[in-house]
Amino acid sequence: MAGPLLTSEPLQRYRALGLAGDPVWRAAPQLRAAITQRLSREHADLLAIPEADPSGRRIDWYAPFDG
Repeated sequence: MAGPLLTSEPLQRYRALGLAGDPVWRAAPQLRAAITQRLSREHADLLAIPEADPSGRRIDWYAPFDG
């Protein structure tokens, strides 16, 4: 479960890059899992957790834990 909301921004601020043209924030779960496996959960928890709002116009960034 994610912690408190850190910020919310319009999706227009992000540009898709890479082979498939997918925004990197969509790969956040995989990135966090790889960092956890290679380093530690504490390292992965340094990254905010992105979540697109239901309208699909904004992305909300959450802390990984309360506090």
